[in-house]
Amino acid sequence: MLHNSVYKLTFLLSLIAIIFICYLPGVSGSFYYDDIKPISQLLDVHSFQTAWHYVFTEESGPLGRPITMLTFLFNTNDWPDNLSAFFYFNITLHCLNGLLVFVLSYLISKTYQGENKKNYWIAIVCSAFWMVLPIQVTTSLIAIQRMAGVSAFWVFIGLTLYTYGLYKQKLSFVSTEKKNQDGLTYQIIGLCIGTLLAMFSKESGVLLPIFILVLELTLFSDIKALNHRKRLRVSICSVSLIAIVLYMIYLAIMTGNILPRREFTLIERITTQPQILFDYFTLAIFPSIEEINPFHDNYPHVEDLLKAPKALLSILLTIALLFSAIKFRHKYKLYSFSILWFFSAHLLESTIISLELFFEHRNYVALFGPCLALGFSLTCVTKRYQKIALFSAACYWLILAVTLNLTAGIWGEPQYAAQVWHNKQVGSSRAVSHLSGIFVENKQYLLAEKILEQQLPYCATCINLHVQAVTVACLSKHDEKTQIFMEKALAITLDKNNTLRAAPALSTLLSVIKDKLCTSVSLTQLELLNANMLVHPKLIYQERLPLLFNLYEIALLENEDDKAIKLLKKVWSESEHHKVPDLIIEFYIQRHEYELALDFTKHNICPFFKRNNVLTDMYETQCNKRILNIEQLMEVQNKRRKNG
Repeated sequence: MLHNSVYKLTFLLSLIAIIFICYLPGVSGSFYYDDIKPISQLLDVHSFQTAWHYVFTEESGPLGRPITMLTFLFNTNDWPDNLSAFFYFNITLHCLNGLLVFVLSYLISKTYQGENKKNYWIAIVCSAFWMVLPIQVTTSLIAIQRMAGVSAFWVFIGLTLYTYGLYKQKLSFVSTEKKNQDGLTYQIIGLCIGTLLAMFSKESGVLLPIFILVLELTLFSDIKALNHRKRLRVSICSVSLIAIVLYMIYLAIMTGNILPRREFTLIERITTQPQILFDYFTLAIFPSIEEINPFHDNYPHVEDLLKAPKALLSILLTIALLFSAIKFRHKYKLYSFSILWFFSAHLLESTIISLELFFEHRNYVALFGPCLALGFSLTCVTKRYQKIALFSAACYWLILAVTLNLTAGIWGEPQYAAQVWHNKQVGSSRAVSHLSGIFVENKQYLLAEKILEQQLPYCATCINLHVQAVTVACLSKHDEKTQIFMEKALAITLDKNNTLRAAPALSTLLSVIKDKLCTSVSLTQLELLNANMLVHPKLIYQERLPLLFNLYEIALLENEDDKAIKLLKKVWSESEHHKVPDLIIEFYIQRHEYELALDFTKHNICPFFKRNNVLTDMYETQCNKRILNIEQLMEVQNKRRKNG
């Protein structure tokens, strides 16, 4: 028995090791659009209070995702010179999640069908296929998608504890045939603590009670030993589902049919998503190495349902699948479980919330349901066909493993990957922007200019691409083209329908002007670009800050000190950005205006610090040090005046 257990554990660990090895070619990959802003702020982490600020001020979601941000502190010394460390962490997390998937599958199987030799192999098949699916690459090899991985970690932990609680309850019932409290603690911790930790890693973690509801109403629906407290458990999870649905209805009413900052309406998003869900599933089971990439902003939304037969068929098929899964949940439990699990996992990100249409990482937890169904199905094959089924499954798994390795290999060669994705994702402004950025880094300005010129006619309001075109033309010393692109960019900034994603491109242009690499763009023109974007009616405050910082730096370059300090104070008044106090104090000190520095510290910085109840003592000490330093500088200045 011990020998058999060691063999099984060795097999599982070997499987995880193979997955890790398959991912290794991807660790030399690149960072993408959403990675830079949150991760680059690791440069500001150098003390407990700056780490605290980093963890609790992220704005990727309404809850801030502090638990995931906490994990990025492990990489504090890795940005920007050791990017592979971020990917090593993510891949390790994926393997750890694969181990949790094994444990969860094993417990579900034991609870569902009792003690059975097949339970181990069901769990092995489920975890093996879930880990090896190439579509999961987008969670591990996009640095910031650690958020999805960490949230999934807590979802699987919560479900594992909850299922273990049900299993203990079942065992207790079998042994005593009495209602007791065995397993209740695990059920409560799994449901409550698991949900909280998951949702503060990423908001989609709030779906954990819905996954429990799916389990309770399908695989665990007719287990007599679980009837005790079943109505209470189902009611609690149903309330969670109702709360989520009500929240979504509220969002739909508040936004109307017009989704903020999107080129599609709410109705268009809803009619497009069923088609995307089937695209996800198709890409998962029939992976394409080139299609699994970070750039899907070119995915076409459905404008007229009657002229989109694929979308219409997808909607009808979705309705049929959901209806049949609910209706036959007692008769065909496994079928219902896999269908309801997959669609439940997409309840938030693939319905009405104003997100981009297509991202593969949304399937990270969703594919657990189909993989578990596959595990059960393979063990249920009749003995006559069992060898054929297992051989076919093993061959399919090996094909997926090779595909995973090849996919990771492409991701691990940034320039080659960027070119492949640019060719595959025709019309994707992000793919063009990414590739042109790589060309610029390699000083291949003409190539960057060429692909930008090809893309601009397809994205007339993409202000980021037009600003990039200005930068590249200026770096190429094509003065005439630079001015043509500049005039177009200025015109687009006045267009209320422009894409708004201009701040990074504008900051890059400012940087090359400061470094005197670009001489045909004036600071006045750059200032006008930033100022025009700043008054855009759809601009949210997070996007205002980099524009205000750009204008501040431009004012410094133009020696307009009064304008510069006004802009800094504007940033402070709008956001109380943590970098601003030091900039303002430094500004005053460099100009020997110590009284103004002291006044700002006492009346602006210190009151702000005192509002932080958690770190009040630490911030008060820091504030007193600031005051002391400024007073010492004032004393030195006064002595010099007396001696002078």
